[in-house]
Amino acid sequence: MPVQSIVFERRDKWTMPQMRQFLRDNNLKDMKGVHATNTQYRWRITNPDQYKKFISHKVNFLNKPVQIVIGI
Repeated sequence: MPVQSIVFERRDKWTMPQMRQFLRDNNLKDMKGVHATNTQYRWRITNPDQYKKFISHKVNFLNKPVQIVIGI
């Protein structure tokens, strides 16, 4: 299943190097860089218009949760 986005919550105090390390470790290349809001950082991996539905799954990296959004 293709990864659509990777989401890091700001409250978990992610740094840019940590987020980039997660992407590198998982062979994920972002489309345009990070989109930051008041609550989260989102890295788009593939175009969301390609999918009709999404599911999400949380994994841990550096003892912090990461949300993976998967397009289906």
